[in-house]
Amino acid sequence: MKIHFSLKHFIIGSFLLFPVLLILDGIYDYAMNEWNTTTLFSTENLIFKAIAAVIGGYFYARIIQFYKQNKS
Repeated sequence: MKIHFSLKHFIIGSFLLFPVLLILDGIYDYAMNEWNTTTLFSTENLIFKAIAAVIGGYFYARIIQFYKQNKS
């Protein structure tokens, strides 16, 4: 089974999702009174968000490809 998806959509989805995840984490920390910029921008936290953004970018690219295939 061959998996087809657009690399362009994958990169766009990943780059757009990363700052969204960072902002949502900041909002969550602020709401829970745990606001600390040191932990917000820590390496462990940023690596986790980067991995989540890559996974989200993959699913975004697959969904776009699915809609393009079913459109015609």
